[in-house]
Amino acid sequence: MDRRRFLHMFLTAPALTPLLLAAEQATHHGGELFLISDKPEDTLPVLLAESAGFLPLAGKTFSFNSPHPQQQQLRQCLEKLGWAPAALPSRAHLRLSFSPLHSPSRPSFTFVREGRIWDVRSRKLRSLWDAMGQSSQPSASLTIAGFQPEPLSGTPGRFAAAYQDGRLRERFPLDRVESVSFPTRRGALVVRVEKGAARVVRSPCRHQICRYTPPISQAGERVVCAPSHFLLEIQGPSGLDTVIG
Repeated sequence: MDRRRFLHMFLTAPALTPLLLAAEQATHHGGELFLISDKPEDTLPVLLAESAGFLPLAGKTFSFNSPHPQQQQLRQCLEKLGWAPAALPSRAHLRLSFSPLHSPSRPSFTFVREGRIWDVRSRKLRSLWDAMGQSSQPSASLTIAGFQPEPLSGTPGRFAAAYQDGRLRERFPLDRVESVSFPTRRGALVVRVEKGAARVVRSPCRHQICRYTPPISQAGERVVCAPSHFLLEIQGPSGLDTVIG
C-alpha cells in the first residue's frame, strides 16, 4: 500500500473519523494506535516495543474500555510483556477498545498523535506493515489502543458530553436523571444519565458494543459508537478532562 492510499484509508474510514476529530480536542492523551487485525495479540508486542519513543509512558498498566473478542488473548499477551491490569480504566496507561469495521479491510496499523499520523516508512515497523499488507485474509476488527502518559486521578466526573462527527452536540450534568435521544443516519441513539453515571441504552448499530459497555462516571472515560460517529465522554468541573483512546 502506498503512502497516499495509507493516508486516505485512515483519514476517511467511517470507524476512525470521529475518533481522529475528537482526539484533536484532547488535552491529556498521549496518542492512539489503530490496529486492523483479527488477531491483534500477534502484532501488539512489536508495535508497543517500536512505539516507545513516539508514545512515551510513565508506567505499564492496561484496561479494556469495552468488550473485545480477543480480550483474553490480549490480556495474556500484555501480562507476558510485563503489563499489569489497572483497577480502573482512568488509572491505566494503556486502554484498549474494539470496534467492528463497516467492511473488511486488509490488516494494517497506524499511530496517531495530536491528530497526525506517524510515518513508519523509515522505521522497523515498515517490515511489519509490508507483511500485514500481503495478507490475503481481510479483517473486520479494529482494535484501538489509547496511550496516557500519566493516569487520570480517578475522580468522579461532573458532566457527560456527547459528540457526533467530532462536534459537541450536548453537555449535561451527571447529578440529574434523564434520557437524551440523538438522531443518527441509522436511527436514534439514546443516552441515559442517572446515579452520577452515563451509558448508551439504545443504539441502531449492528453489534451493540456501545450499549453493552458499562456505565461511565470517571473523568476521561468514554463510550464510542463508531457506526453512528458518536462519542460519549465524562468530563470534570472544567469540561477539559477529556481523554480519547
